[in-house]
Amino acid sequence: MSTSQQKRNRWLLAEISRYAATGLRLADWVLLLNVATRPQPVLVEDLLLPGAMTRHPETARQRLHRLQEKGLVQIDRVSVNQPNNGYVTLNLHIHITELGQKLTGELAA
Repeated sequence: MSTSQQKRNRWLLAEISRYAATGLRLADWVLLLNVATRPQPVLVEDLLLPGAMTRHPETARQRLHRLQEKGLVQIDRVSVNQPNNGYVTLNLHIHITELGQKLTGELAA
């Protein structure tokens, strides 16, 4: 690994540590990067959240709300559907904010 790559890796770890102090977890960063790399707005159903919409819906909501509380995404409720199978589907549009774009741009650079 070159010296510049080592410096870049140290800088990246320092940035992640700095933003981790804001209360974001690694799963939050993965979700934020997932939102940032998709055409806006993003539907929750389009995000790759393993088990989030089936086994652990609270986890997905908690992650999204943590990102929203930090000002990294904006969540707009679009509609609620309750098909005949009894499952409620909440359709949300998620937009990445300028701060979210800045942070993900720094990490991806």
